[in-house]
Amino acid sequence: MSHVAKIDIEIKDLESLQKAAEDCGLIMNYGQKNYRWYGQWVNDYAKGDAAYKHGIDPKDYGKCEHALSIPGNPGAYEVGVVKNPNGEGWVLIWDFYGGGHGLQKHLGGSKDCVKLMNAYSKHVVIKQANMLGYTYEEEVDEEGAVCLTLTDYS
Repeated sequence: MSHVAKIDIEIKDLESLQKAAEDCGLIMNYGQKNYRWYGQWVNDYAKGDAAYKHGIDPKDYGKCEHALSIPGNPGAYEVGVVKNPNGEGWVLIWDFYGGGHGLQKHLGGSKDCVKLMNAYSKHVVIKQANMLGYTYEEEVDEEGAVCLTLTDYS
C-alpha cells in the first residue's frame, strides 16, 4: 500500500528545515536523490493531500532533492524534499501508510505533520528576527505550543 501525501507547507529555507528536522529527531540528508516509501504506487489514496493532486507525478514518487530520515532506523520511510511544481522552493512528500514505519511519530503523530511544520515556522521566524536585529524568547505553553516573543533593542 502506498499513501503518498504532500505536507501542507512550502519550504523556502533549507537551513530552517534542517533545524526543524533536528527538533523532531530527524536528520537532513542533503543531496539524497531518493526517499524511502512503499516503493510502488498502487493508486489507493486519493484524498486532498495526495501528492499527485498537487502536481507530483506518481512516476516520480521516491525521487527527491534531499530527504529527512530517522537516524539509526533504516526501515523507516523518509520525507522527500522535492522541487515545488510551481517552481518556487520545495514541497515535502511522504508515505504515511503504517505510520511510515516509525516516521509519523517524529512528525507530530498524525499524517498532517504538525510538529515538523511548527518547528519549520519557528526557525524561519527566528532567522528573520535575527536578521532584523530582534532578540527572542521562546516559551512552551501548557498545550505544548511554542510561543516566541520578539524584542527590538535598537
